[in-house]
Amino acid sequence: MEVRTESRFEQAKQDVSRIFASPVELCDAPDRSTDEKVYLLKQWETDLRLLLVASEENMPGTHPDVRFGADTAACRAGLVALGAGGLVPTPAIVITCCDSTSCKGNVA
Repeated sequence: MEVRTESRFEQAKQDVSRIFASPVELCDAPDRSTDEKVYLLKQWETDLRLLLVASEENMPGTHPDVRFGADTAACRAGLVALGAGGLVPTPAIVITCCDSTSCKGNVA
């Protein structure tokens, strides 16, 4: 019977911070292609943003070692170095004011 093991890339797609200690380590990984590194860095930055939102809403995460600012900056720097820009698209918040006393935010 053949036992199939997931590649390191497939494992990283599930939780990149469990496979690589930092975005810099990911960028330096000789066994990953540029496309794989870009994919994983974007995923890492998205994960960081989601963890940040959760922490702001008092929902503790399962990653106590997360350094939001440093890791986000490292993801962006890695993406720039790889020629992929460095900005992950995020939903725009549109503020709609009905009158001077009430405003509500809508995700566009």
